[in-house]
Amino acid sequence: MEEYLQYMKTLRSQMNDVEDQAAKISVEEQMQLTSIQTMEKDLDSG
Repeated sequence: MEEYLQYMKTLRSQMNDVEDQAAKISVEEQMQLTSIQTMEKDLDSG
């Protein structure tokens, strides 16, 4: 039982790490999309 609980703690920790990484990627993706949209607007007005 102790081994199972340790496994579950490790799994939860890994899942939290993956969720954190996914959130960082999502933020980076949104920043890039915003940057591209800004550049497109600049090109259109030029």
